[in-house]
Amino acid sequence: MAISSILLTSDLMLSSQAQGAALRAARTLEIDSTPAQLIARLTAPPFLAAAGEYRVAIDLATPGLDIAAIVRQLRALPIPPHAILAFGPHVQAVRLAEARAAGCDQVLTRGQFHAQLESILREQSG
Repeated sequence: MAISSILLTSDLMLSSQAQGAALRAARTLEIDSTPAQLIARLTAPPFLAAAGEYRVAIDLATPGLDIAAIVRQLRALPIPPHAILAFGPHVQAVRLAEARAAGCDQVLTRGQFHAQLESILREQSG
């Protein structure tokens, strides 16, 4: 089964919650804790050979994250994600605005992301 979603976060609690939501939604979810790990996964021969349509969700609280750089890298991949979603604390309006400006397809507050996680994982494109 091809990966349907990849989550970039270093938050272990969120990782656990997301895995539970993926099980309930009957979707595959992989989790990477650094931008370098994410890009390595998406450029590895096994992924490229098996890749179907997938989306990437980015936790804006990930240490060392340059949202503009990672979005550029994702869009330039041989098989880019069909959607890039970013989320972060509602009090960090500047970070949320940076994600919008970087070209993320959807930007949510952390609370919105948690509330919608299962339905986000269930979403099928067109």
